[in-house]
Amino acid sequence: LRFAADGLSAEQRRTFLAGVRVARREVAPSIQAAQAGRKEVLRQIAAPTFDRDALAAALAATRSADIAVRARIEASVVDFAESLSPEDRETLARGLTRSPLAPSTATPKPKKP
Repeated sequence: LRFAADGLSAEQRRTFLAGVRVARREVAPSIQAAQAGRKEVLRQIAAPTFDRDALAAALAATRSADIAVRARIEASVVDFAESLSPEDRETLARGLTRSPLAPSTATPKPKKP
């Protein structure tokens, strides 16, 4: 996200980045929970005895933390976008195409008959 506002004025970039930093601070516990969850997922997969329920629980906890982080970061982008002119929102939208918020451009491979 740090490059999403590159086409905007210096002050707008500072405001955007400050909003993202505040959002990240607010969800720091969720960021840490997601990181710990990913480690637990790997630990569960590598365990000598496979425990499907424990792995599923670790995945669910990680997903929940990731969703909380993404929702808060997205809210900060929405708050910022609301303050922009239509032209500046278009510039921000172009910048966001290089961010994790951008839709995937990958096209699925056709299935073989």
